[in-house]
Amino acid sequence: MGTTTTMPTTELIPKPSHTARTVGSGGDVTMRNTLKVLVPALAVLLFANPAFAAEGEAANQGLIALGAGLAIGLAALGGTLGQSNAARATYESIARNPQAADKINTPFFVGMALIESLVLFAFAIAFLLQGYVPGA
Repeated sequence: MGTTTTMPTTELIPKPSHTARTVGSGGDVTMRNTLKVLVPALAVLLFANPAFAAEGEAANQGLIALGAGLAIGLAALGGTLGQSNAARATYESIARNPQAADKINTPFFVGMALIESLVLFAFAIAFLLQGYVPGA
């Protein structure tokens, strides 16, 4: 009978690298850097407008314009993210099961229409708020 040789198991297991980054360490640094910029910027936006406003009505006009711009910007961002996630999930499921494409497409397009209607609703509100800003 022949002899069989076995390889030691320690050669098959890779040794951990001491220079490997831990999970989440890059995100923590990025979040701290973002907060270092975001917090002072928000403080300036909140306290500068009343400090430099000549009248209370002028301050309200500026806040209405700021609200209209933020409304349409955030609505467009949210709608884009929602539609991209819905499309990704739909096409992944169709790729896994092509026979179900007919059953998946109808709810997908209804969901896309509802997401887009929310973005258009925010656009309409921003457009109506623009009427309250003089000179716009």
